[in-house]
Amino acid sequence: MLRGDVVRALVAELVGEDDAGLMVEEHEPGGDDDDTSALVDAAQTPPLFTDRRIVVGREVGAYPDAGLRRLLAYLADPLPTTTLVLVSGERGRLSPKLSTAVKAVGRVVDAGVPTRREQRNAWLADHVRKGPVRLDPPALALVGEHLGEDLGRLSSLLETLGGAYGTVPGWARTRCGPSWVRPVPCPRGT
Repeated sequence: MLRGDVVRALVAELVGEDDAGLMVEEHEPGGDDDDTSALVDAAQTPPLFTDRRIVVGREVGAYPDAGLRRLLAYLADPLPTTTLVLVSGERGRLSPKLSTAVKAVGRVVDAGVPTRREQRNAWLADHVRKGPVRLDPPALALVGEHLGEDLGRLSSLLETLGGAYGTVPGWARTRCGPSWVRPVPCPRGT
């Protein structure tokens, strides 16, 4: 979910006030799709009704090295009217050759969550700080314990807390303690 949030925000930033329906095209490897031909064809196609195109290639880590040849060749001489957003997901690791080629012509955005406990806690605190409610330290620890490895649920949890305990215009954000965020078990049969 976190990766999806970052990609949505990046694409929204790139689209700006323009019509995403005319600008954005997305590609993901299919069952028999073991090369990047469709993705590269889309990136090489000039825009029709807009000044530029945004082509999103999802799960690029799923392509075998041989399937990346056309994409690597494209990145050596990209079309200036296309912004290519490559997303490495759960299926496979990003090829070092592809990572190097992307860095040569663009930027790499890491949307991952730190794996070390201290860094994860700092990441969690930073994201909660930007949310609609404030959590005191014991509540933050409880949320971190509840979410565990699945920090992709954090944005939904913060939206729920914001809806339940959100802000009143002109007031500071509500500060929540552990009793406000503790999961409530449902009685059997409900």
